[in-house]
Amino acid sequence: MRKLLIISTLFILYLCLINISSLNVYAINSPISHKAEIVSEKVNFNGSEVDASGYIAYTDENGNKVVLSVGDESSVTIDTNLESNDKLKAILKQINEADTLSVFNSKLDSIAQSINKEYNGSVFVPTDLFEITISNELKTLLDSNEDYYYSIKLNLELSGDDKPVVMHQNESTGEWIIVDSNDVKVEKDGVSINFDSLCPVMVLNVNEGVLNKDSGTVPLGTIIVLSFVLLMLIIYMIASFARKKMFSK
Repeated sequence: MRKLLIISTLFILYLCLINISSLNVYAINSPISHKAEIVSEKVNFNGSEVDASGYIAYTDENGNKVVLSVGDESSVTIDTNLESNDKLKAILKQINEADTLSVFNSKLDSIAQSINKEYNGSVFVPTDLFEITISNELKTLLDSNEDYYYSIKLNLELSGDDKPVVMHQNESTGEWIIVDSNDVKVEKDGVSINFDSLCPVMVLNVNEGVLNKDSGTVPLGTIIVLSFVLLMLIIYMIASFARKKMFSK
């Protein structure tokens, strides 16, 4: 009877460990798409429509967007090369070494909980990482007034139907700032984003693996305890067998 009980316990523990290994883990080291590119659009500038890859604007007292300057193709560039760009390479290293992207901004936890109260910042994965550079003329204009913002439409790799979380880094302080969700608009031909300053940009999406309600994370401590119990039972079985064999001689 005791042997049957031990064998049954071992079998149940084995099934538990198999199920644990099949659960989705909130891993943040997801592939980055490298697909961020400028989507050309037409904006109203001085009463006429012109092609623009990005522009400086502000919102007046009546809530209307006022365009101050329009950038052309030579005034804005996007660098997505994680091998040659040392700044992006350093950020990618930080991402890979972090347990959760909340280390970049703790507000990611509350944003995740607004999606699902059981989530935290570890459900987010970076799908784009790039650096936007604008001409000195546009940068001077952007920095001249705190109400001015830089608006650009990008082709981004999105997962699911949810609006992505966009963060950009303040080059002076190193702080990662979350772009207000009202300044991120998903459109048919791209994602329009308004920035109040420009530096490296990180686009986050919810890990598709956790969108399945049946999936979840299992604490590492639970895995360790179950593994330890399983190991102790195996040792006990071996010791019992050896002792029985010794006394049978």
